[in-house]
Amino acid sequence: MTHLLPIIMQAANGQRDSVSIFGNGFSVKEVIQQVKDIIRKDFVVKEEGRRDVDPSTLIASGSKAKEIILSKA
Repeated sequence: MTHLLPIIMQAANGQRDSVSIFGNGFSVKEVIQQVKDIIRKDFVVKEEGRRDVDPSTLIASGSKAKEIILSKA
């Protein structure tokens, strides 16, 4: 997600025409809305379809993170 913040800020500052969202990433929309709320400025967000290279589904587990954190405790 960190790659998205500079792109959002460029759109907010007028350095880009818009921000494109590919698919229906809810967390991406939340970040964009938070930026709009904080800077009190609207900018164009284009919702594009899912790209062919994007996976149709992502499934994550916190078990690996838990394993790493517990091993360092």
